[in-house]
Amino acid sequence: MAWSHDGAFLATASSTGTVIRVYSMPHASKAYSFRRGTYPAAVHCLAFSPEGYQPPLLAAASSHGTIHLFRLEQPHRSAAAAAASAAAGLLSAVINFAVTDMVEPQRSIANIRLPCAGLPAICALQHPTGSSGNAFEGGGGASSLSGQSDVATLPEDADEVTLVVATAGGLLYEYAVEQLSSAAGPKASLGGEWTLLGSTGLAAGA
Repeated sequence: MAWSHDGAFLATASSTGTVIRVYSMPHASKAYSFRRGTYPAAVHCLAFSPEGYQPPLLAAASSHGTIHLFRLEQPHRSAAAAAASAAAGLLSAVINFAVTDMVEPQRSIANIRLPCAGLPAICALQHPTGSSGNAFEGGGGASSLSGQSDVATLPEDADEVTLVVATAGGLLYEYAVEQLSSAAGPKASLGGEWTLLGSTGLAAGA
């Protein structure tokens, strides 16, 4: 499970790891449902984007060595999709089984495959790190070394986010995920790779 930065949302994964659900607090009403994949997997980590992103983002790290990125917004549904949703809701009421998760879930907007597949991993979304390319130089996250928040400097139309992933094998990856609003989907590029068991970067990006 994971909470959003303001406590407004709670994200959970199904026991098979195929469906990610986001609940609106404090009433725990289901706000979003996402399809992570077709085949079962363990979801090791869920992480929301920091303050300043509209709509918010959600990352999910799975045992398949992938990170799925979701956008928390209601999809534009066709008349056929709306009819299917209504039918699923009616069927759920009749047989007392959640059919809507089989019909409604949205897919991820980006799917990032890690260089080392099969290792448990945790992930985090951060504000863009600027020209340094390293979230671990000069603060990197939502606040700087001086303690001043970077949120005020984030453009309202922010179209980039930094994804940081740490694996059980002691590897740390940093990705720049750009063009978040692109109709073709975001593009992710590996900016750096480090080992947590030593001080030498394996492949530091520019």
